[in-house]
Amino acid sequence: MSDQELLLKFTTSQEKYKCSETEYNVPARATNKELNTLIKEILQAEKKLEKNSHVDFDFLIEKQFLLSNDSTVLEHVLENQLSQEKVLNVEFFVKQSAPEKKNSFEINDWISSLKLSNEGLLLIGSYDSSVAIWSSKKEDFIYKQTTFHEEAVKAVEWISTKGDKLYFASGSMDQHIILYEADINGDKIKPVICCKGHAESVECLNFNPKNNLLASGSWDTTVKIWSGSVQVGDNDKNRIDPELQSRKKRQKSDLKGFPRPALTTLGGHKENVTGVKWIDNSSIVTSSMDHTVKLWDVEEETITTDLRASLAVMCLDYSKVNKLIATGCADRHIRLWDARVTVGKVVKSTLTSHHNWVTSLRWSPTNEHQLVSGGFDKYVKTWDIRSTKIALYEMIAHTDNVLSVDWNNDQIVSGGQDKKVFIYNASSRQGDSQKEKQVI
Repeated sequence: MSDQELLLKFTTSQEKYKCSETEYNVPARATNKELNTLIKEILQAEKKLEKNSHVDFDFLIEKQFLLSNDSTVLEHVLENQLSQEKVLNVEFFVKQSAPEKKNSFEINDWISSLKLSNEGLLLIGSYDSSVAIWSSKKEDFIYKQTTFHEEAVKAVEWISTKGDKLYFASGSMDQHIILYEADINGDKIKPVICCKGHAESVECLNFNPKNNLLASGSWDTTVKIWSGSVQVGDNDKNRIDPELQSRKKRQKSDLKGFPRPALTTLGGHKENVTGVKWIDNSSIVTSSMDHTVKLWDVEEETITTDLRASLAVMCLDYSKVNKLIATGCADRHIRLWDARVTVGKVVKSTLTSHHNWVTSLRWSPTNEHQLVSGGFDKYVKTWDIRSTKIALYEMIAHTDNVLSVDWNNDQIVSGGQDKKVFIYNASSRQGDSQKEKQVI
């Protein structure tokens, strides 16, 4: 067995490292380390890599990740039921660097929701009923825990961060969604619109800039669609006449903004709606504690696809890059769904590494293979979805349950019940780690 060899052919999609696709006899006991030595020798012989280069590579053997540095090629072949008699196609690519912790800070209460903007602004929702804005460039708060809600904030969402004004939304256990306008220099923040209609806590928000619509999900089991305009329109003004109100009601209106009704209400879930995402201008996908994931035609107000999970679905995200839906469940698994499939399995794969509920996840905005997740096991994990049993990296920083993660550009953020926010640099630069799973 120790003398057994397997026939491998190396390929890559990275132009810089493309080499002749020659077949090589490789010892069956070879590990990631030996494969790295071999491919570097090949690349150096073909003048594709300098001899003193510190670049390391990862490998996909027949589209399955050889992630463990201790696992041999033969063990990988046996585990994935691959043929030992045929040529094995091995795709190699530059190893992903580990996320690097850049900053952290603490606020007054549990952190329920985080949202990063393209400009590095972090919107924070907290159980103390406040919202805050942190600037990664300034490494300080622009607005520190400003309160307009009467109960815990459960969801936050950016509407616009262009120019000198910031526009954003927050949903709360007080059943309201507030749309805000704020000066980017930190001078003034004010609520402009108060969206009213949910009968219980607002749990999730997602804004679509292309149609200027805001979607929300609630404990009342409904999904609602709202105008995302932060300008007070005639319809908003017609719903309130300050001259006819009592002084107390006028003061309350000033505190939360002009009331606005929903444009559409979608009913179909039987329990709390835990996630909502726009797929395109006329369709959304939602998740719920009722064990379902539903796709909706917003214009027709109908369910187009009804997908069933084995347990409660705690969170959801949709990737515009690979068109897959990712869900985190109460059974500690992450499932990847392809709702476009009409024949065969809708669940494309299951990622298993968390030890408790998966409460939040977010796809990489640019890499179709990667996502980040957080859970009640206190871990934040980054994944390459071609490795279903081992996460790429584990960030061990939180001392309590993780409630929210986000990923935008080269930044990953996490927050939770320890009241702390951690900010990581997640650039795709080459890393030097040779560990099976980097613990940070």
